[in-house]
Amino acid sequence: MATKGKHRFIDKVHVRYFQKEKRHWASLENFNSQRIAIGETFYRDNDRLLEGGIWAEVTLVHNDIDEDDYAFSIEDLRPIQLTRFDFSRYTEGRAAFTRDEWLAAVLRSVGLEPTKLSQRVQMHFIARLAALVEPNYNYIELGPRGTGKSYFFSEFAP
Repeated sequence: MATKGKHRFIDKVHVRYFQKEKRHWASLENFNSQRIAIGETFYRDNDRLLEGGIWAEVTLVHNDIDEDDYAFSIEDLRPIQLTRFDFSRYTEGRAAFTRDEWLAAVLRSVGLEPTKLSQRVQMHFIARLAALVEPNYNYIELGPRGTGKSYFFSEFAP
């Protein structure tokens, strides 16, 4: 990466303010550098960069100027997770869906294609998601070993 040019990849971006330098520096979780120059507009428009970081598509460029105290800078940053959530806009958009369209959207969001599933199987998968959104909702997941029961809940449970 220490060669000249641009490189684009997906990584978790964190931005921190360093008092001694009176400057913000970015760091990337999988790219081993804590001092990546970042423009003010990026962390002003995406306030979660300062609050623990966000996953984003990052365009990183090598700095050619030897006098600067950084080797890389972020040229472009495109968040791939929500940085702000507007609930009223969400409910307006949700109203445009029919019940079946909404169920299809929910199933697709967890990696299932509803057109390939019967109505009964679709409802089974929706029921499995209920424990993730309803407080004090408990049920027992039955099935043979190695079918992903424990994995599912370890990945999705808080």
